Amino acid sequence: MKNFTYLLLLVLFFTACKKGDIKPIATIACIDTLQHDIVSVNGVTKSLINQEISFNVSWRATNNCDKFVNFKQDTSNNTIAIKAYASHDSCTVCAINTNALKAATYKFKAAKAGTYYLKFYKVGTTPNDLPITDTLLVE
Repeated sequence: MKNFTYLLLLVLFFTACKKGDIKPIATIACIDTLQHDIVSVNGVTKSLINQEISFNVSWRATNNCDKFVNFKQDTSNNTIAIKAYASHDSCTVCAINTNALKAATYKFKAAKAGTYYLKFYKVGTTPNDLPITDTLLVE
């Protein structure tokens, strides 16, 4: 009877373990989306209501594999805080060039007239990392 109990437990143990139940212990996510420093902005200073305008933005890449993803903006009255995000592949070996600048285009359209303050941010918090502020008059 004792051997039968052990055999039954052994059969139950093996039938409970299916190949599909095995999961990897850890997965490595290679692609991260990170905020990057905006280092320069060029664009117009005047616009019309509902006219889409473009700003040429230069952002600092971590390495040559970084790819621009999008801008995220937070609006408070007529002040728009703009941050640049790019994908970073930590599993690929890329040439590291901390001075590499890449370009992106930020588009803006105001629905009402007024003075708008577009603040383009860097990642850091030191006094050298203050945002670049462009003033835009919309008529």
